[in-house]
Amino acid sequence: MSRQRVNTLLGKGSFSSIRERALLLARFNACLQKQLPLSINTMVKLANIDTRHRAVIHVRGAEWSTQIRLQQGLIKAILRSCGAGDIKGVVVKNRPLKHMAEDSLKPERVQRPMSRSSREMVEAVAGGVSDKQLQQSLRRLARKKA
Repeated sequence: MSRQRVNTLLGKGSFSSIRERALLLARFNACLQKQLPLSINTMVKLANIDTRHRAVIHVRGAEWSTQIRLQQGLIKAILRSCGAGDIKGVVVKNRPLKHMAEDSLKPERVQRPMSRSSREMVEAVAGGVSDKQLQQSLRRLARKKA
């Protein structure tokens, strides 16, 4: 299917209501994450507002579920202030990090430079390895600056 056809379907075709719903939920999610306390705002994602007017919240892990449940009143108030209408409840679902696609929820890897003693140790290990590919990989690692 061509890009133009996809854009037409999303813009005014049969998928436009789905697109509008997704954009609305994304707007509510951004508003919710901005107003939640810093200690929990990166652990949650608004997944849906169901037909029973409940906010479905996905959390990063089971350890956060209880904390989010304790904040139900705040979550409902924030969503109402964002224009979500009358939210009657909050449903909390545990979603492991690998299932949450939000990039902001992924922890950033901080790459620190290797110390000189670590470089020397890796170089020494490379000298004692008989496998040539492993030896080359270890030497590249020892030369890597950052």
